[in-house]
Amino acid sequence: MKKIVIFVFIAFVLSFNTVYSEPLSLKIGGDLYYPPYEYLDENGVYKGFNVDITNAISLELGIDISLEPLEWNIAMEKLRNGELDALQGALQSESRMEYLDFSEEFLENSQVIFVRSDNQFIKELDDLNGLDVAIQEDDIAYESVSLIEGISLHKFKSQNEGIEALLDGKVEAFVGDRLTGLYFIQKNKYFDKIKISGEVMKTSPYAFAVSKGDEETLKLINRGISKIKSNGTYHKIYKKWFGEEIADIGKWKNLFYLAIAFLLAVCAFMLLTIKLNRILKREVCKRTEQLRAGKLDLAKENRLKGKIIENVATGIIAFDAHGRITSINEFAKKSLGLEISKGDSFSEIPLFHGKDFSSVKTSVLESPIEEEILLKTESGSEKVLVYKLLPISDKNQSDGLLFCLFDLTEERNLNRIIAHSDKMQSLGVLSAAIAHEIRNPLTSIKMFVDMVPLKGEDSDFLSKFSKIVPSEINRLNELTSVLLDYSKPSSSNPIEVALSDVVESVLLLAKPYFKKRQIAISKNFKEIVFWADPSQLKQILLNILLNSVDAIEDSGSIAISASETVDRVYISIEDSGHGIEERVLPKIFDPFYTSKKCGHGIGLPITKNLVSENSGSIDIETELGKGTTVRLSFPKKSKGD
Repeated sequence: MKKIVIFVFIAFVLSFNTVYSEPLSLKIGGDLYYPPYEYLDENGVYKGFNVDITNAISLELGIDISLEPLEWNIAMEKLRNGELDALQGALQSESRMEYLDFSEEFLENSQVIFVRSDNQFIKELDDLNGLDVAIQEDDIAYESVSLIEGISLHKFKSQNEGIEALLDGKVEAFVGDRLTGLYFIQKNKYFDKIKISGEVMKTSPYAFAVSKGDEETLKLINRGISKIKSNGTYHKIYKKWFGEEIADIGKWKNLFYLAIAFLLAVCAFMLLTIKLNRILKREVCKRTEQLRAGKLDLAKENRLKGKIIENVATGIIAFDAHGRITSINEFAKKSLGLEISKGDSFSEIPLFHGKDFSSVKTSVLESPIEEEILLKTESGSEKVLVYKLLPISDKNQSDGLLFCLFDLTEERNLNRIIAHSDKMQSLGVLSAAIAHEIRNPLTSIKMFVDMVPLKGEDSDFLSKFSKIVPSEINRLNELTSVLLDYSKPSSSNPIEVALSDVVESVLLLAKPYFKKRQIAISKNFKEIVFWADPSQLKQILLNILLNSVDAIEDSGSIAISASETVDRVYISIEDSGHGIEERVLPKIFDPFYTSKKCGHGIGLPITKNLVSENSGSIDIETELGKGTTVRLSFPKKSKGD
């Protein structure tokens, strides 16, 4: 019996050792300064979100885990050499998966760009081209930043060293972990010195990392992660370091805002109802008093009508059936510069010298006459006037004519101002790309000038200097000349223009912007000369091209073609964008109508006005998902030819 008991005991011990053959201790490394994930505090205590997660796994699994805080690049090296069993927090990427295996994800990390608060030009990764940029050594940010051409990378042992370099002006930007950067900024109160620029650059899974093929350690860690998630320990640690889940807060916050908005709407409706009731009550009382007082005196009403006609900002002249003036206001007299009064005849007005009133009256009865005229004032300036002749008739019998005169001088001046504003808006869209295009030749010139003291006697250097520097200066001069020519205000002055010259000028101005947006431009037309205002034609083409670029989400193409007939020139601009919805198409030329998030709705209306001023026409063909074609038509010769 005693032998049987001993045998059972030995069998139990052997089975216990078989079941629990997993390693009873692990050596795990972590970053020396990567708050709030892992870091040494002022007292030398190693703490953070990752540290608490690792300690929780140690308690759940009942194994001894030894934590070793190291500089990140050293920790990575030790893991590769087998001196560590795992890293307690590492971002997962395709390149790292070639030599590491990752546990179950327990967090998501995001990479952002940190810049100084006064920086206004860095908005995305491509803006780092040609700049000094800091990253943490062996950080995952290297995978994204290294793809930018011309970038000068500065590697630091920790994120705080990289941010300090940014503050000291040694670099223009630091790319790294969002939460770690914010922790360092808050701790040191750098709120007014450093900011995050642009959107989140990249979001990656965050997990334990082990050597490639170490399935035993990976399985053990995954079991620990699963346990602390299922028993609520993970949630407590997350809440301790990061607070409540953002999604939950956002949900209740949205509900709160909706409730407040609903209450405000109800209050506003009640106040509006009360106010309308009061207004209606006053109006009823007012009308009641008027009815009690009786009808208004007809003569007083006529005098009121006379005052309205006299003071309205429209010239009015009424003619009876025989062409005699029965009514005229001061606006008409001043606008036409005439001394005329009631009783004068139709033919005494200079506009109608030599015209028979009966013939004009018959013509107006069939279709009202409208004409634009230019009058010079005593000061020598020009006034733009439009007059209309309308019938005063009963069915088909004309009792006279009504002459209405409108002064459009201020409106035309305002249109010119709006057109110039549209130019400036287009230049604003192109400004960042133009600045980049100007910076490139300036960089080349500066590099050569800086080398003059060192290589002033080098003939080969002087030969390159004499070729490259003048070429870059000419490039700058050409771009600034086109920019200045386009931006200055101008009035309509149609002349013979060569289409190729205008197109090349516009493309030179917009080329940097097209390059940035990865837009391919193709041209297919021979030399065509026609009649148009060069400055307005540039603005027309640039507005259409910028709209085409906006319609192309990523990269795409724009094709410019042209043809001609005996008396007309036809220009087509075709893009590969997303097209225009059928319900939107009839409204695109309406002022202030826009389907863009940041648009003002004046570009296409201005474009249509400019086309009309040059006796042209504009039509649009579009197909959703395939693109849009804008067709322009202009006369080959002036109206006088």
